[in-house]
Amino acid sequence: AQAVACAKRCLELDPKFPHAYSMMAQVALDKGEPERVVALCRQALQIDPMLADVHPRLGRALVDLGRAAELIAAMQQAIKACGRSAELYYFLGQGHLQSKQYEKAADSFRIATEIDPGDSPAWFGLFTASARLGQQEKAAGYRAKFSQLEAAERRAIAERGRREQALAGRALVQQSLAKTCTGAGQVYRKHGYYLRAERFLVKAAQLDPGSRLCREELVLLGRLRNRPDGTRKALEQLAEAQPDNEVNCLYLGAVYLDLGRHDAAERVLRKALQLNPADPWGYNALVELFLTAGRQLPE
Repeated sequence: AQAVACAKRCLELDPKFPHAYSMMAQVALDKGEPERVVALCRQALQIDPMLADVHPRLGRALVDLGRAAELIAAMQQAIKACGRSAELYYFLGQGHLQSKQYEKAADSFRIATEIDPGDSPAWFGLFTASARLGQQEKAAGYRAKFSQLEAAERRAIAERGRREQALAGRALVQQSLAKTCTGAGQVYRKHGYYLRAERFLVKAAQLDPGSRLCREELVLLGRLRNRPDGTRKALEQLAEAQPDNEVNCLYLGAVYLDLGRHDAAERVLRKALQLNPADPWGYNALVELFLTAGRQLPE
């Protein structure tokens, strides 16, 4: 109710503010009011046809309402406006499925799986369309793929639950505080308060050694200020305080690369790989370094 009140206030200030309609559409979707979702999405898209988050909401509501022809037209228009998206092709496939256009449904679901091979609902849609077409062998393969992805998703949810349970007391507070500090740093950075932003981001990195986001923000901050040297000092201090943390080495390597200090960048990136040989980011960073510097190309 408070979210809707804020959205309505936005529209009082600017009747052509599409994000307000988008917010109210999300609330209506959460409340199970598909007719209202459709009306609000249409209002948002009338103002900005390229508002990417609105199209899937419209698709979900039209699926729930069973309005297949309208769904197909809306998703085709969305793909033209916003480009290829697994989610949009999934809803397009749902429209064709409801219209009993099984060949077209299979084509749409197939494109969705090509864009996002991990999209389990699209694999299930592909299974359904193939089964309706009598392609039992293909359908069985798609069903197996869906089951495999669904099992992996269940394992990931269970693992996430275990990790959350394991985080207790001081560790939980530190991680939560690190996220808050990162958010504060982002807000200050967006408003041009760079010194305050750096202070919060460094604090976040101290609290959460594994956080990549706060370190990415630090590197971005150095580039925006055109002062990579300040970021270098902050990351060097973090690396010294956390000698076994490869994440600091990765982002320090990026700063050294910005400064043209290729030898220093290679040294810290190799250290990152020594600390964690299974992290693909370290290899990727070395590739970027070698290509930029024009050295050690065979490696």
